[in-house]
Amino acid sequence: MKNARFIDKLGVRLVLCLAIITIWVSILSFVWTFERQKARAEAELMDKARVAASQFLATRAFVAESYQYYYPVTDPENLAQFEHLDPAAAEKGVRELFRGDEAWFFKEIWLPSSDDLHAPDEFELELLNRLRVDPSSQEAWGIDTIDGRRYFRYLLPIHIEEPCLTCHSNDSHIAFSQEVPRYELGELAGAVSLGIPMVVLEETLRTETIAQVAVTGSLIVLSALAIYWFVRQLVERPLTKLAWAATAIGEGHLDYPLPKIAVPVEIRQLAKQLDSMATRLKRYYDDLEHQVAERTAELRYANEILKQQREELQKANRRLAEANKLKSEFLASVSHELRTPLTSITAFVELLLEGVGGELTDLQKEYLNDVLRGSQRLLTSINAILDMAKIEAKKMGLLPSWFSVADVINDVAHRMEPIAVKKEVRLLVDEDLPQTDVYADKEKIDQVLVNLISNAIKFTDAGGLVRVKACYDEQAQEVTVCVSDTGIGIAPEQQEYIFEAFRQVDGSTTRKHPGTGLGLAIAKSFVEMHGGKIWVESDLGMGSNFYFTIPKILKEVEVTENGGQ
Repeated sequence: MKNARFIDKLGVRLVLCLAIITIWVSILSFVWTFERQKARAEAELMDKARVAASQFLATRAFVAESYQYYYPVTDPENLAQFEHLDPAAAEKGVRELFRGDEAWFFKEIWLPSSDDLHAPDEFELELLNRLRVDPSSQEAWGIDTIDGRRYFRYLLPIHIEEPCLTCHSNDSHIAFSQEVPRYELGELAGAVSLGIPMVVLEETLRTETIAQVAVTGSLIVLSALAIYWFVRQLVERPLTKLAWAATAIGEGHLDYPLPKIAVPVEIRQLAKQLDSMATRLKRYYDDLEHQVAERTAELRYANEILKQQREELQKANRRLAEANKLKSEFLASVSHELRTPLTSITAFVELLLEGVGGELTDLQKEYLNDVLRGSQRLLTSINAILDMAKIEAKKMGLLPSWFSVADVINDVAHRMEPIAVKKEVRLLVDEDLPQTDVYADKEKIDQVLVNLISNAIKFTDAGGLVRVKACYDEQAQEVTVCVSDTGIGIAPEQQEYIFEAFRQVDGSTTRKHPGTGLGLAIAKSFVEMHGGKIWVESDLGMGSNFYFTIPKILKEVEVTENGGQ
């Protein structure tokens, strides 16, 4: 608040607003008053000029009506002689009187004029033209500048009347020493021209203007100072004190004493509300401190519990990791130990079926075939367990090479054909497979196809259809393979976990369709190792569509010596 600019203060802004409004009102009032004074002064000048000109015309008319003329006998030229004053002589006398006052000037204009003294100047001609245009006009006036001085010019028209015709009619028999103009009754013969200097008027207006500006300016300044003082005492200072108090309260000084404000009522009410707010804030702050202390203690206790649980969880994770490692090692060891004798058993059974040990009866062949199929299923399960153990131990690598996806699909379908025929399921491969080579691990892709096709055959009833198709996306640079069937389908809520290890759709399905539940998990791992994706689209009872993608070029490859076998 102390650093606030002077112009930003409330009192200053209020005074400025009032001052601007007052100044504008004063300017408008001054202009209006000035124009009225100017108009009134010009009206006074015109009244003076009208009176002077009218008096002159009255005098001239009186002279014209009262003079008598005669023709002396002794005058050889028989010229008229006047017993009284000639009107022209009266005009000359008046003009001489006006000439005594250099400020005013007076003359009589005649149309036409026999000399320059009675000839109109340019401004008088303009006024005379006004009188000619409007014959009903009784006067004409205007403002003119002569030798740098402004004059109020006034013309009073002279129209020919009955007494004037005695000398100036066309039928007059009076002889004059010089030619006089002739007129008709009512004709505009000239005008009385009067010029009054405006210097006195202008000086008066200037003096009054200066006085009015000085008085108005003084009143504005005094009013502004008075308003500023009252605003500062009644508004600005109380608000400043309240602002300091609010700032202190905002900084946490809730016990800051509030100022005692008597007037105005609005600010006093604001101070009361601020005091009430500070009291409530103090109470809330005390309650909050108490709650914070309680919550801090609870949080500290919870952190201790979480710390203990985290330590226990870490211990459990270590035990779980160790158990998982032991499980994987155990499964790998057991599977390896089982695979060797199973391989031998399978080989011996195949030799016996080939007749190496002698001719076999049909019953013996049936028994040996059962043994062979069981050994092969067990060997397949053991290989799947070994692959899963290597995947979990991150010991499974890739051996990439260039190969045709179409060739791998056709080869796997050819190998799976006997199984499909035995179950009376049709296995179809699209003829328009993309002839695109990919850089990937051929054995892993082969295993993915075997797992998907064998699952499709296994979960499809007799008379069903298993179909394999593929396409190549040039923009994405990847091959998409689809294995579809018309089997039992998969419910949407069960599709989330079918790619997990040792999981099938449900227990009843596991019993009806035996297996380890590792096929899809291994397929998912092999596809993701190549940077591809695998997903399923299915509805219960409507069959399933399994998709997986293979990038055309494997960018990051982990290569092992035996390809993970």
